[in-house]
Amino acid sequence: GLAPWALRRDLEALRRHERIREAESEAESETGRTEVALLGSEAKIGKMERE
Repeated sequence: GLAPWALRRDLEALRRHERIREAESEAESETGRTEVALLGSEAKIGKMERE
């Protein structure tokens, strides 16, 4: 099976994806767009740290 850390990483990725989708659905408001931008930059930083 998958290692526990791999499962946790997948769960976190799924949760982040859901948050981004929620933020996109609220994109009419400024806060929604800001959240998407913040989550996007967080994801990029996380990817760079892992590589």
